[in-house]
Amino acid sequence: MNILRQVFILISINYIGNLLSGIFGLVIPGNVLGFLILFLLLFSKIIKPIQIEKVSNLLLFNLTFLFIPSGVSLINILDKLKSVWIQILIISILSTIITIIVTAFTIQLLMGDRNE
Repeated sequence: MNILRQVFILISINYIGNLLSGIFGLVIPGNVLGFLILFLLLFSKIIKPIQIEKVSNLLLFNLTFLFIPSGVSLINILDKLKSVWIQILIISILSTIITIIVTAFTIQLLMGDRNE
């Protein structure tokens, strides 16, 4: 019963995010809005991590299965991607470098100068 309650909490938050996104016509997808709502509920300690721990760990452990539909979709449009693979490669490399740099500066900013 405990796992069922945890699943219900996560599905309810996801549903609320999708509902709010649909009602207000937001640019943010409902799933992302659901994650933001979950973050706020966890941050404000309305929901404690232990209340969703088992299902969260189960989803994280099986996360690779959630990427299978995306991989199959990419294989289905592989002939279209062949003409733009260089652009995709360049964008992937540049976005990775930018992400690393922004992450490094954010960590430095949040940690402050601890080397002094």
